[in-house]
Amino acid sequence: MQLEHPSNIQRFFEGSTVFITGATGFLGRLILEKLLRTCTGIKTIYILVREKKGKSPKERYEELFHPILFGEVKKEHPNFLDNVILMEGDCALPNLGLSEQSRQTLLNEVNCVFHCAANLRFKEKIRTAAYINVRATKDILMLSKNMENLKSFVYISTAYSTCSKQEIGEEFYEPTITGDKLLTLVGALNDDILERITPVLVGKWLNPYLFTKSVAEEVVKTYGKGLPLNIVRPSLINSTVTEPLAGWIDNLYGVAGMTIASGLGVIRVGPIDSSKLVDIVPADYVTNCAIAAAWNSGYKTTDVILDDTNRFKKRSNPANIDIYNVVSCTQNPITWGELLTYVRKHGRQMPSTSSIWYPFAFMCSSYPLYRVLVFFLHTIPAYIVDFLAYCIGKQPMLVKIYKKIDTVVDTVGDSLLVTWNFSDKNTQGLWKNLNETDKHLFNFDINSVAWDDYCYYYAKGVRLYLLNESEDTIPSARKRQLMFQILHYALVGVLLFGLFRLLTLFSRILF
Repeated sequence: MQLEHPSNIQRFFEGSTVFITGATGFLGRLILEKLLRTCTGIKTIYILVREKKGKSPKERYEELFHPILFGEVKKEHPNFLDNVILMEGDCALPNLGLSEQSRQTLLNEVNCVFHCAANLRFKEKIRTAAYINVRATKDILMLSKNMENLKSFVYISTAYSTCSKQEIGEEFYEPTITGDKLLTLVGALNDDILERITPVLVGKWLNPYLFTKSVAEEVVKTYGKGLPLNIVRPSLINSTVTEPLAGWIDNLYGVAGMTIASGLGVIRVGPIDSSKLVDIVPADYVTNCAIAAAWNSGYKTTDVILDDTNRFKKRSNPANIDIYNVVSCTQNPITWGELLTYVRKHGRQMPSTSSIWYPFAFMCSSYPLYRVLVFFLHTIPAYIVDFLAYCIGKQPMLVKIYKKIDTVVDTVGDSLLVTWNFSDKNTQGLWKNLNETDKHLFNFDINSVAWDDYCYYYAKGVRLYLLNESEDTIPSARKRQLMFQILHYALVGVLLFGLFRLLTLFSRILF
């Protein structure tokens, strides 16, 4: 495709040094890949990596560059790793766990920061969530204030950071406690007391994750003054649309976990109102919006001196912090019923060899009724199957799986029955500010998503990237699905017959 105008975004990143936290996570890794593939003029990308599960930062760095995800980058730029430098650190530690030498390197060289790191666990201890989501944000902001050549800072938040409200605009909302007070509190109290007061602290927020992300935004507002700063708030991030691969996904968070468990025949009922909107956004659209936001804030706070150079002269303090809600409900809405219909349709065409039953699921808009159905459709079958597994010498596991599902559902409560009304005028305005070349290279126009097609690639991506099942396993998976389908309808027939006989017996006794 011949593009008439040069890319402003590519030019902005030309010769720049970028620092990314959370680069080993789903979104951070996509941002890293996109910059390497599209903004090839970047000088250096520093990525913060911590030790995890016995693996050193160096080992995790070497495992980061997925042979499939980074395939296009490796093909076009074989030496791309020369531009990606490991920075050992840990967002759970004070000052990001950085050595003094690493801090000085960042202070002297970095032009753009993407702070993607976060603890996403809904049931995390409040101390851990506060340190990673709040203290690390404060520390990186304080570090960035002393960066000599900073052009832009992008903080990745969540559209549900203010989930206590149903109307959520692109503005700051005051949390119930400031970041400094929360950090003082968790630093002063022991774990037992913190655990007891966590429900009071979290309050109307659904879980410690969303609560601490809300507090982190207060930290951004307080300590981000004078910085070329943006907040990008995505809603439920799901698989990619097209890049770097259609349907790419590598985690079970959010909608993905629910739809995959349903497709495998694990979940048979969900606390969902099929008429309510589900606000999902493709991961590559969030990535592109974040990169465009970095360009936009840098563009507003710097002047290009010469067209053929990359030298910038700082203006006075930048304008107010820009907030971008990356959502779908305002421009391209889709309901839970539509989403699950599309996923079920394509999932049944590409079933998994890992399925445990024929995929079917009820959407229940009454939370009390949902709990009753869970008992009959999840709990009782789980104990029966685990008992049979124990009898034949296999490891019982279904009861454990359903307990984990119940924990997640209890954490979000009846939020799946709620529709939030988001505003995304800033995001739409950012999109309109891009020239045609950048709209082609960094697409985040949610209107361009055809949900039926998207769900096809999502179902395909789940099989390939999450379940590690190639297309040649589909025929055997279809045979397995047919067997489960026959058993499913046979069991339904037996239950209906038994219910009929039981009602007949009662009618004879009563009448």
